[in-house]
Amino acid sequence: MTIPAAYKTRADNRDEFRLLEVFAESATPASRLVLSTLRSAALLDRIVARSLAPFQLHHVQLNALMLLKNHRERGIRPSVLGDFLCVSRPNVTKLLTRLKARALVEERPDPGDGRAVLAVITPAGEQVADDAWVKLSVDLAEIVERMPDDTRAALGALLDEFRDGLAGALQGASCAGSLGEAD
Repeated sequence: MTIPAAYKTRADNRDEFRLLEVFAESATPASRLVLSTLRSAALLDRIVARSLAPFQLHHVQLNALMLLKNHRERGIRPSVLGDFLCVSRPNVTKLLTRLKARALVEERPDPGDGRAVLAVITPAGEQVADDAWVKLSVDLAEIVERMPDDTRAALGALLDEFRDGLAGALQGASCAGSLGEAD
């Protein structure tokens, strides 16, 4: 893509699509922050997708496998998994169907409630999760380690503060993110 000279910025070497400049005249500090965060998240999503492509996983699938791996002894109810991943019930059903088709996850009856099922990771699922996590961790480390230590620490603190503020604004929303026993 050729960039017209009028649109050249110091960000040209970082981001081929300068979304912020499209809204430059009407941008407020808040909108610039949000747009920059969304663009950063989109770029990060592309990097994560590239890392997970050899495993035929999407990041939500990897997150599900890692959660299930951490609860391998008992399993997790699909509704609780959906709450933690912030996905709807139909989407958690599709997610589990895809993972079950690859024999990465299985469903078992919940011994505490005969009407419910638990999603449980299989040994093959654990292996894929472990391999994908190693690849993703290495790829992300290569990117993050390019930043100076003080910048990395400051960015981490700022993102934590920003995320806490966002979570506070959503207090009481349906996306709980808790792995409690309740369904």
